[in-house]
Amino acid sequence: MTLPTTGSANYLGAMLIGSEELDFAAGGTLSLDVEFADDTLSGRAFDFYAVNEDDELDDPLAGQLAISGGSIDRNADVTEEYTFGAQISGNLTDGEQTARIDGEMEGDFYSDETLMDGYVEGTVLLDGSTYYMEGLFAGAQN
Repeated sequence: MTLPTTGSANYLGAMLIGSEELDFAAGGTLSLDVEFADDTLSGRAFDFYAVNEDDELDDPLAGQLAISGGSIDRNADVTEEYTFGAQISGNLTDGEQTARIDGEMEGDFYSDETLMDGYVEGTVLLDGSTYYMEGLFAGAQN
C-alpha cells in the first residue's frame, strides 16, 4: 500500500480500553487528524462511558485522552509492523475516582486510507497503584 504524500484526513471512530486487573473497561469516541505531507498524527478520545458486566455502555466518564507525538512509518512491513503510532494520555473520572491513562496506540490504514484500526497498550494509575491496560480502536475517514 502506498500512502499519500500530500494532504490530510480526519478519522472518526471508537476506542475501547480496559484493565482485567481492575475489572474496568470503557468505550469512547476517537478523532484522529493525519497529516500525510509530514507523516504526523494527533487527536483525542473523548465521551467515554464505563462498560458494565453485560458489555453495555453504562455510566459516562468525564475527561479525555490526548493523542500526540504521532508518526507514520512509510517503511513499515505491513505484514509484521504497524503503519503509525502515537502516545495517549489523560484522565478519566466517574466523579469519585480519577484514573490516569498513559500509553501508546499503533495501527494501520486500509481501503485506500479510508479506514484505520489498531491496538492500544499502556497503564492505568489509580489510587497510587499502576495497572496494565490494553484496548482497540477503529475509525473511518470523516
